[in-house]
Amino acid sequence: MSYCGRDGAVLEERAEHQPSSELDGLVIDDRYRLVHPVGSGGVGVIYRARHVRIPRDLAIKLLLPEARRNEEAVARFRREVHVQTSLCHPNIVEVLDFGETEETGLYIVMEYLAGETLAERVARDGALGILDVFKIVEQLGSALHFAHERGVVHRDIKAENVFLVAKTGRRDDFDVRLLDFGTAQVTEERPRAGAARSGVTPAGFTLGTPYSMSPEQITNAEVDRRSDIYSFGVLLYELLAGELPFDESSPPGYLRAHLVKRPVPLRSARAARWVPTALAKLVHDMLEKDPARRPQTIVEVLDALDHIRSLVLSRWAETHLACRRRAARLKLHGEREGGAAEAANDPHQRVLVIDDEAATRFLLRQQITRAGYSVTLFEEASRALQWLRTHEPPACVVVDLLMPGTSGFEFLRAMRTQLPELPVIVCSGLESSALLDEARTAGATRVVPKHQLHRLPALLAEALDESRVSA
Repeated sequence: MSYCGRDGAVLEERAEHQPSSELDGLVIDDRYRLVHPVGSGGVGVIYRARHVRIPRDLAIKLLLPEARRNEEAVARFRREVHVQTSLCHPNIVEVLDFGETEETGLYIVMEYLAGETLAERVARDGALGILDVFKIVEQLGSALHFAHERGVVHRDIKAENVFLVAKTGRRDDFDVRLLDFGTAQVTEERPRAGAARSGVTPAGFTLGTPYSMSPEQITNAEVDRRSDIYSFGVLLYELLAGELPFDESSPPGYLRAHLVKRPVPLRSARAARWVPTALAKLVHDMLEKDPARRPQTIVEVLDALDHIRSLVLSRWAETHLACRRRAARLKLHGEREGGAAEAANDPHQRVLVIDDEAATRFLLRQQITRAGYSVTLFEEASRALQWLRTHEPPACVVVDLLMPGTSGFEFLRAMRTQLPELPVIVCSGLESSALLDEARTAGATRVVPKHQLHRLPALLAEALDESRVSA
């Protein structure tokens, strides 16, 4: 916008606000000591803080001095407190306290999150691995569904407002938090098409982020949960392609594109050429200009993704795992699986199982122990390789193909340099026959789909009999 929507004044570009450290060390309400600023936005700044009596790190959001004099900014800040304190969900950042002091004005106390924003991850890595995409979409979708069922429309879904909370040192081990409900809209009842809205945005004003805003946000029309579905579609496109659905270079350009342009076809993006038609169609359906033509709820989106999950995983693996023609590069941590391994006294009666899904590991353990063998379990192939280097070889290995970090293919290639004769059964949920054939080429003795786990004891007996004969 070139002119103010209220008084017509010419708008000027303002330099990005740099957080000030002048409040470092200040104690708020005799409870919270500000340590240092860790980020800022248009009207607020986030400080890392410490409770003076309880050894806990916290995050405290304050309004910038100029924003404290703006009635609308103050009203939105109060709205953010009201909304977030009403949304108790594991994937929504938790608000612990709020208040107001003479030195700082209004403040919100939130859980302190260690990790990085999704925007930082995408800026560094581009398109994400498909397991990370599903994990992010499912957890973020769960948070949005929870908010929508309580009449809250976020109105600013974007990578900057999605935080990946680090659980351990592994990059794939994270939880998702949805941040910043400062522009949220609260309906008077559960959302429906055309539901009445309650907010603090004056008529003629638009709130949101240009590259992810829905058409109805831009035109200041009635907004409901389908607006979040549009922005969610922009985010999903970005995760799959590593780029945005519109090739623009300025905020006004993005606003016009959302209103009148068709998105760049997802499968034309270099990083997304592997995407199956069904997934591309879902993303483009979410980006329809007319809200009535989009999926109507987040649950519809998640159900559609779940329906095509197996196909998507297989296509991604065909491109990113089986078609690699380079040597596997393994990051070996040298750590034994803590609490998950069950060592057997006799290595000739032990089966090594590697699968990142807890439910599958449980079923595999059941099948193998019933066949008279003990089981050693790993979630990561890299740790299993390290374990093989320091222990007596087991009777057999059962491994998945698609896992975070080191894939089953990389495991097979690396293991064959150490133990070329060790029987290996690939147990995979991938449906591609080409992938399963390549697993055999890479060194798998047997291949069994996960939906046929009941065949595992028989395949295990066959593989071990062959191994004894060859020995």
